[in-house]
Amino acid sequence: MMTSMEQRYRRILDVMISLGQEQVLRFWPDLTDAEKMSLLDQLESLSAEQLQRQSDLIKQYRAETAPRPLQLEPFPVIPLAASAAERTRDQQAAKVGRELLRQGKVAVLVVAGGLGSRLGREEPKGCVEIGPISRRSLFQFHTEKIIRLEHLYGKPILFLIMTSEQNHTDTIQYFHRHHYFGKNPDTLFFFSQSSQPAFDQYGKLLLRSRHALALSPDGHGGLLAALQRHRLVDRLQNAGVELLYYFQVDNALCRIADPLFLGHHVLQQAEMASKSVAKRNAEEKVGVFCRVNGRPAVVEYSELNETLRNQRDDQGDLRFKQGSIAIHIFNLAFFTRLFETKVQLPYHIALKKVPCIDGQGRPITPERENGYKLEQFIFDALPYARNTIVVETSREEEFSPVKNASGLDSPETATRALVELFGRWLEKAGVAVPRGPDGLSRHRLEISPLYALDEEELRSKIPCKLEIIGDTFFD
Repeated sequence: MMTSMEQRYRRILDVMISLGQEQVLRFWPDLTDAEKMSLLDQLESLSAEQLQRQSDLIKQYRAETAPRPLQLEPFPVIPLAASAAERTRDQQAAKVGRELLRQGKVAVLVVAGGLGSRLGREEPKGCVEIGPISRRSLFQFHTEKIIRLEHLYGKPILFLIMTSEQNHTDTIQYFHRHHYFGKNPDTLFFFSQSSQPAFDQYGKLLLRSRHALALSPDGHGGLLAALQRHRLVDRLQNAGVELLYYFQVDNALCRIADPLFLGHHVLQQAEMASKSVAKRNAEEKVGVFCRVNGRPAVVEYSELNETLRNQRDDQGDLRFKQGSIAIHIFNLAFFTRLFETKVQLPYHIALKKVPCIDGQGRPITPERENGYKLEQFIFDALPYARNTIVVETSREEEFSPVKNASGLDSPETATRALVELFGRWLEKAGVAVPRGPDGLSRHRLEISPLYALDEEELRSKIPCKLEIIGDTFFD
């Protein structure tokens, strides 16, 4: 008589054979009972139908000899204010946004599922220290911004932190060790996105070890399934929340729950809103806001051919210049409709270096891309929104991501961006900031979010005739 484990094995083996994926069980006779249980649990968690779609998608992707033609038009944006009328427009929007915060109708969500692997650190990316003087981490900066907003508007702000299976426990422990940076833990919600398996060039599942699949987070589009799985939309609505403010943890300059952006979202009756910045140049690797066949979308850099990337308008500017910086606002009712209509966001395929084992079970640490990962992106919800807007913002004020260990978009550039941001605040408040020949501040400057969130709040606090004569920290 077969044991329950043997019965599970036979059942799963039949499924894997039907899918052409039986290679994942090739090491079964050599596994311990605990390893067998772990592998069966992983395989049972997969949807056979979804696995077949993913494998077919990779085969189709490799068979395509040329990218599919897209009918693209630039998506219109609400531009940075350059006239008195536009400044009045923004003042009215900010007033509406501030009232939303006073009424407690806004919650905040950060996507924080990544590790600092590309930075040489195997810890949650949110732990990366970027404070010019304090060495505050990304997590601390973002959390303290929310705490300051709670103080200013007199309402608790629910803070959702989407982790991944690879960093969920470490993230919670990090917040716990730092006493949640002073935020009430009852207003924090840690939840994990799912993972997706990696495939080889033939659409075959890769193994990380003899008893484990090669897995990676399912992309920020996994937010939809994660919100639904954890019933978080219901919890937010029961707390009186109507809008969810979304950003990614690696953006050191993100202006969280920005009243101006919130106000535009409501005044324009949008279901989903996005922020953009003008691209540095045609080669900057960010997605751009477009209309694809008449529908709003973000087209990834890799999916935009060279001709389109370099197209110019009548003023000589890039025609497709509005880059996505992964800051959005969602109506919770929009999420509910997506759940009810069972919307499935498409998968995007990326060729990556995937550590795995070969047919003999020997580990492979690839020196070049060897496997395909599939991710979903939250911006693919744009076409489903009944109305959507894009609001342009300043890169220097709101976008400095931490992607690389050094050079562009690194912890060093994020820290410098903070120093320069704080320097501009001080100068607008009438304080002279000593600068070098390159125009950069000679001294390190830091303003704690708990001290001031913007130049207006800073102006009301700094002492008269302040002089900057060295590194200066306002805490």
